[in-house]
Amino acid sequence: MLTGLRTEAGFEPIPSELENLWMLQDKMIVTTPESLDQAPGELGQAHKLRHVGPVLEPERHGVRVTLPWPDDPRIPLVLVSFSTAPEQGSVKKFQNAIDALAPLPLRAVVTVGDSIDPAALRPADNVAIFATVDHDDLMRLASLVLTHGGHGTFMRALKHGLPMVVVPGLGGDQPVNAVTAEAWGVGRALPADADKGAMRVAIREVLNTPSYRDHAARISQQVAASDGAREASREIELLLPEQAQRPS
Repeated sequence: MLTGLRTEAGFEPIPSELENLWMLQDKMIVTTPESLDQAPGELGQAHKLRHVGPVLEPERHGVRVTLPWPDDPRIPLVLVSFSTAPEQGSVKKFQNAIDALAPLPLRAVVTVGDSIDPAALRPADNVAIFATVDHDDLMRLASLVLTHGGHGTFMRALKHGLPMVVVPGLGGDQPVNAVTAEAWGVGRALPADADKGAMRVAIREVLNTPSYRDHAARISQQVAASDGAREASREIELLLPEQAQRPS
């Protein structure tokens, strides 16, 4: 798709093989913390890598919502986000999450995006279901995020210092982020097909174990202090004088 768009715009096509594409670049900007991108073994052309931190701009599709309960900071709030992409939609997974949360002494907000029809889910008294919400808005109130572990949600939760329970979906980064959540001590990783019982046990453990939130709060200082968009722009600007000096 990218090659087609470049060709239509009058640019040369880019190599379709990842190895050739990797070798072609003068610089590869990675919008994640370097600590999340550690791989075993030697990486060819690693000197081209520049980790600039996550780009967490306001979500254009997010809207502020009115929750159906009075404010009570004594009651934990859980945000459930299993991706807004239709290809990752799973009624069973969302329903397992709702059923896991229903008997617990907490409140939860489930966001489904375009992945499924909210009407396909059976609600619970302590679980509100929305198509879209402003995640930053809710994360300021939340105590935990139950998520698929996509990079955006993963980084946004850490920015707010929130622990997680990660149930990976289809994205290639999601199992890696799930393992990282446990390695960093910020949450629990569950199998992709985790049932409501496994989710409930993990939610209880993370909410009742202060170390998960403590570790997330420490990492949040690193994530919140970075500005991936600004650093990426700086890396591009640093490259421009080098390009201008090259013979044409």
